[in-house]
Amino acid sequence: MRNLELKHLLVLPLLICAVPIYAQNKPSNASAGSLAFEAVAVSSKEVRVYWNPAPMAIGYRLLRDGMPLATLPATVHEYRDLTARPNTLYAYVLRIDTGNPRGILINSSPYLERTFPEMPKSMDCDVLVVGATSAGVSAAITAARHGKNTVLIEETRRLGGMPVNGLGETDIRRNANSSGFFEEFRQKVRSIYGSGEGTKYEPRVALQAMKGLLWAEKNLTVYRRVRPLKITRNESKIATVLAENIDTGAETTFRPKIVIDATECGDVAAWAGAPFRLGREARSAREPHAGHIYYDRAGDKPLPGSTGKADNRIQAYAYLMTVKDYGAGADKTIPKPPGYDPKNYEKAPKWEQSWAASSGKLPNNKYEVNQHPQGGDLQGVNYLYPTANYGERARIETLYKNHALGYLYYIQTVDGKKNLGLSEDDYRDSDNWPPLLYIREARRFESAKVLDETDISDSRKLVRADSIGIGDYPMDSHA
Repeated sequence: MRNLELKHLLVLPLLICAVPIYAQNKPSNASAGSLAFEAVAVSSKEVRVYWNPAPMAIGYRLLRDGMPLATLPATVHEYRDLTARPNTLYAYVLRIDTGNPRGILINSSPYLERTFPEMPKSMDCDVLVVGATSAGVSAAITAARHGKNTVLIEETRRLGGMPVNGLGETDIRRNANSSGFFEEFRQKVRSIYGSGEGTKYEPRVALQAMKGLLWAEKNLTVYRRVRPLKITRNESKIATVLAENIDTGAETTFRPKIVIDATECGDVAAWAGAPFRLGREARSAREPHAGHIYYDRAGDKPLPGSTGKADNRIQAYAYLMTVKDYGAGADKTIPKPPGYDPKNYEKAPKWEQSWAASSGKLPNNKYEVNQHPQGGDLQGVNYLYPTANYGERARIETLYKNHALGYLYYIQTVDGKKNLGLSEDDYRDSDNWPPLLYIREARRFESAKVLDETDISDSRKLVRADSIGIGDYPMDSHA
C-alpha cells in the first residue's frame, strides 16, 4: 500500500455532500463533505478554523468545547482563535444560522485539534519518533499504547505523510488485505465521510483522521514544525537528538531510550552511522531489472542500451497536487509559474486519458495528480536530495513545485481545462499547496535482510515465518 509506506525505521513496532437534515427544536448535524469544516493549529496559542460557504446561511456561530467563541456574518469563512492555550485539545463546532423561524440551527460535526506544546530545553522520553510520516504516526501510536512515554516530532504542520499530502487514491485491491494501523485509518476516514470504503480521501479528511488517532493517545506528545539537527552517541546507541523549532529557532535536546527514524530520507539513522547506499544496484540474479535500464513496459522487456550497471540515479520525485473540477464556465487559471516551458509537458496524455482522470478521482470532484514520466514528475534534479542539507533540499523542492504548477498551467492553457484548479479547501494554511514532497526513494539502509525483487516476484513460493507486514501493490518504478 504505497499510501502507507513503512521505511527508514531503526525500530518499528508495526501493526499491520452534505444535505442538512432539520430536527424538531434542536440543532441538526451537517456532514463534512461540502462544508469542509477544519481546525488547524499553527502554534501553541493559535488555531485557524476554516469552512466553505454554507447554502442558506445568514451567519455562523463558532463554538469551542461547547462554549460560544465567535459570531460571524455569512461572508466570513475563516476564524483565528488567538485565545488557545498550549498543548490543549479543543473540540470546535460550527453552527450555521439559516434564519429558520423556529430557531433551528445546523451543526458541523466536532473537529478535534490540539495546540502545539511549548518546547522545553531538554526532555527525557522512552521513545522518540522522528518524522510524522505514515510510518512515524503508526509507530508513535503503537508505542504510546504500550504505555511508553512517546514523543513525535515533524517538520511540517501536517501529520501522516503522503496520505495527508495529496496521495489520496489507495491502491489496495482487496479491503480484506487491510490490517493494523492502515485499517484503523481507513475506518476513521469512513466515519468522517459517513459512507464509502475509506480508501479514497481528500487530504484534509486524511489529516483529520490521522489527528483523531493521534489525539486519543495520552502517552504521546507531538511537536510540529520541529526537525532534527544532530545526534550524539553512547557507543552504538543514540544518546541524544538535538532538534530545532523552525519558526522560533528554539532548540531542544531529547534523551530517548529508543529512537525511531521515520524521516523520508533516513537522516537520523545515517547520522548515527547506519550503512546505506544510494541509486540503482547492479543487475543480479535476484534483481534482473536492476541497474541502468531502458524498458519497454508494454512488451515487458529491456531495450538496447540497458547495461545493468549500478549508478547514482533515483526515481523522480513530485508534488501531488490536489486538483478540483469547478464545473463548466469556471476559470481557475493560475499565474504562469517561473521557468514554465510547455515542451516539458507536451508528451503528457490529455486530461481525459491521464492517470488523475482514470484512476485518481477523489470525493467532491477532486483528483490526485500523479502523472509520469511527463507531468508532475521531474527527473535528475533529485539525485543529491537524500544527503543534502535543509537549505539545498528547499531549493530542489522549489524546482518541483514550479514544475508541478507548470503542468497544471499547461492543462489549463494548452489543454483548455480552465475549470480545473487547485483545491481551495485543502491545505488552507499553506496556500492550497501540499508542504511535503513525494520522496519515492532515498537512502537504502543495509541490514541482515534487504528486500529485493525476487522476494516479491517469488512471494507465492516462499514461506516467511518472520514476516512483519503485508503489501498489496505490483512492482513499480518511476523514471
